[in-house]
Amino acid sequence: MQTKLAVQFRKNRRTSHAFERLKTCKKCGGYSVLFDNVCKQCGSRDKFIPVTEYASAMNRIMPWAEAFGAIALVLLAVASAGTLQHLAAAVIGGAAFLFLFFLLRKRYKPYADTYRLHRLLIDHTPAIWRGLRADLQEAVQDMDAAKPKEAYEKLREIGHFLRGEHVKVRKIDCLGRFFIRKDMELELEEIVPASFRQDFVLYLWEAVKVNKRLVRQSVLDYVVAYRYEIAAMEHGKDILTLVAGAALRMKAYVQRYPHFIVDYLDELPRERFHRLCKLMASTPAADRGRLYERCKELAKTRYGFDPEFQGLF
Repeated sequence: MQTKLAVQFRKNRRTSHAFERLKTCKKCGGYSVLFDNVCKQCGSRDKFIPVTEYASAMNRIMPWAEAFGAIALVLLAVASAGTLQHLAAAVIGGAAFLFLFFLLRKRYKPYADTYRLHRLLIDHTPAIWRGLRADLQEAVQDMDAAKPKEAYEKLREIGHFLRGEHVKVRKIDCLGRFFIRKDMELELEEIVPASFRQDFVLYLWEAVKVNKRLVRQSVLDYVVAYRYEIAAMEHGKDILTLVAGAALRMKAYVQRYPHFIVDYLDELPRERFHRLCKLMASTPAADRGRLYERCKELAKTRYGFDPEFQGLF
């Protein structure tokens, strides 16, 4: 049996957009999302800058280039004037053009900056993908070298861009090697696989034990889809009961998965069942179904003398 490791993950960076995690090498233009400061493509050290900083530099330079271009265009028109009338028209028209140009540039600067960043990311997409593939290879090497913590931290960064099954499976493999604690920043929805995987279900069980908020719709859809395979596992019923109890966190989940939840009412802890009964008690008569009736029946037979259950139905 594989010995599990007690680990402390590197603090996860919070960004508004995934692209803010990218950094580029000033020497060769390579990209990476990892933490080291050595470029894997050219070997340069301390040459990385965030892609947002690179875009900001472009946004400082490009307006000057555009302004010089506009001024050069006006000067060319003035120099090409063959008569005083044409010269006057070129000067007046050029002045009006420059006034309008600088006015509009100031007004639309935020949109222009965003557009340049967007174009940068599109134009550099091949380099970005090459960098991500190199990062992924580094994570795989860490896994092969029995360094699952380092591998997982790298996969977590890569996973903001590469969300394919190959990345999910490697994350699941890593997470299955750790002791899961409440203080960890855990993933669950992000690594739901496309097919039944026992190692994912075992990790799910450990993760939901410490944080029921990890159970969201995609997780519930997966559990419902593979409930019979999960039930056949050792502790399968316990896993399904735990997930059913976690689904009670949101009324929308109760409304979406009543046929799943009703099968595990008898195993629900008192606190979770009481929460469900309060939700059911507020259900309009037209929306009541089998789950409502089973909750009502069980509340009377099992908790009929409990003051917190009296008067709910």
